[in-house]
Amino acid sequence: MSRAAAAERAEELRSAGKATARARDLLPLARPYRGALAAALALSLVATATQLAQPLVIRALLEALEAGAALAPLVGLVVGLFTVGALAGASRRYLLGRTGERIVRGLRERLGDHLLRLPVAVHDAHRTGDLIARVTVDTTLLREVLTGGPLLVVTGALQFTGAVVLMALLDPLLLGIALVTISGAVLAVLALSGRVRAASRGAQTAVGQLSAALDRALRAIRTVKASGAEGRESATLAGHAGDAATAGTRLAWLQALVDPVTAFAVQGSFLVVLAVGGARVVTGAMATGDLVAFLLYLLFLALPLVQVFQFSLDLQAGLVALDRMGELLAVDAEPVDDAVAAASAVPAGAAGSPSSVSPVVRSSAAPPLAAGASVELVDVVAAYDGAGGPALDGVSLRAEAGRHVALVGPSGAGKTTVLSLLCRFVEPAAGTVALDGRSVGDWPLRELRSAIGYVEQDSPALGGTLRENLVYAAPEADDDAVASALDRVRLAGLVAALPRGLDTDVGEAGVRLSGGERQRLAIARSLLAGPRLLLLDEATSQLDALSEAALRDVVAEIVAAGTTVLTVAHRLSTVSAADALVVLDAGRVEASGPPEHVEAVSPLYRRLLAEQRPAAGQG
Repeated sequence: MSRAAAAERAEELRSAGKATARARDLLPLARPYRGALAAALALSLVATATQLAQPLVIRALLEALEAGAALAPLVGLVVGLFTVGALAGASRRYLLGRTGERIVRGLRERLGDHLLRLPVAVHDAHRTGDLIARVTVDTTLLREVLTGGPLLVVTGALQFTGAVVLMALLDPLLLGIALVTISGAVLAVLALSGRVRAASRGAQTAVGQLSAALDRALRAIRTVKASGAEGRESATLAGHAGDAATAGTRLAWLQALVDPVTAFAVQGSFLVVLAVGGARVVTGAMATGDLVAFLLYLLFLALPLVQVFQFSLDLQAGLVALDRMGELLAVDAEPVDDAVAAASAVPAGAAGSPSSVSPVVRSSAAPPLAAGASVELVDVVAAYDGAGGPALDGVSLRAEAGRHVALVGPSGAGKTTVLSLLCRFVEPAAGTVALDGRSVGDWPLRELRSAIGYVEQDSPALGGTLRENLVYAAPEADDDAVASALDRVRLAGLVAALPRGLDTDVGEAGVRLSGGERQRLAIARSLLAGPRLLLLDEATSQLDALSEAALRDVVAEIVAAGTTVLTVAHRLSTVSAADALVVLDAGRVEASGPPEHVEAVSPLYRRLLAEQRPAAGQG
């Protein structure tokens, strides 16, 4: 399945608006924990057995009381049954709680790993907040459904069966009355289950949309405040919160209908049996002890039904959660090397043990600046979903190994798309994208990306320390290599002035750094990994003139050492020393070649130069 098809399939599933999972689809998720669940089942059987025995012992206690016999042995037996049942029940709850947490942990590890491996196009098609809700909220909904719920159904069925058998032995007439009263409630709950499922999907979707809206606003909180948009964003959040409340209220209403039905099943049958049974005791057709025992069994008969009713509601929410997670897991992740896949694969439903996913790092023996790689695009067409036209339309260009090639042109010309194609963030619709004469689609993905250093246009920093950000692509780098990279991008002075140096926290998304500092940090991170091809996407847009000049020196040093550099820049001063220029306009190559040649043949490039030279003269 292609990435475009995968993203389209994910969108189809997301917008389908109905659940498709079945209860049996939950079994593979619980199978790895069958030992713990079997132990919990055994404890439940012990608790159930003690509960079923209690009414018989109480009946014997009443009979002994009437006969004036010794009560101590029977009282001790009742206390013992209560104690054993309580201990078994508590142990079962702890075991199920621990198992449930392991299942949720495994699901979150699996979903988180899969999300990180999905193509960029799939992330672009979803709201981040909704994806987070699927990993956090939806997995929690499955916990009870996968552990306590099914177990209660099994033990409840045994308890129900045992109670029916014993009640039949005590008084078949009263049993028939009780079953007729309860059966109506069962049918009513079954009729409600389908509507509860649809309402659960609506409620979970609304919460996901609320999370996405909040995530959107918080990620751009400075822009929100600077634009005076707090009120508008608050109104948007209020709208989503209202939708979530409406959906949740509808779900609560349907779930609330179960309460009177359950009350009718329990209290109605109890009152009817008490009235009929009391009459039979008065007439001598039934002993008092038998009626007391029967009423206790009636509670045991009703309790499993209540549990089944509640489980049926939880099951609907759980199946919707399973659908929402399945929508993501159904989308093909990016391919990885076989060895990496074997090391990091998490079997379906089996991720309860500590994560075995290991990051693949570049060898620490790799040279700081490796031999450059050649780049070639031949008749490449590329497009984005929902765009009015192709981002690239028949683009051909070449960058020789160890050379510096700059991509210039107006915004929207397709410059960043070229870099995305080389990293395989985007797949070409037609044409060939090659590295070292080999189509990038034929490279093992990790090997391809290990050969490339990519500095994004926004130069994001990850939450954590400066050191963690610097060695992110080269975890084995030593202090000397880190110091060298910092010195190259003129950050050594900044780090030296910080009280905690490299251990300084940069804040969420690097908020404690200036835009220029984040850009230089991103460049240092890429240099530290020793790429064969360095991609700089507007890497100097937030640098001052001195830092920009220093970076030009760094780029020149990198190229002189043999690394290929492909630069995207609006500020033409950044690429004044490039070996070659490629002028892009509306997804096509207008001109290419040495800077002097391009200036001579490209009206667009001359216009761009003319627009920037006055500003440079004033700066």
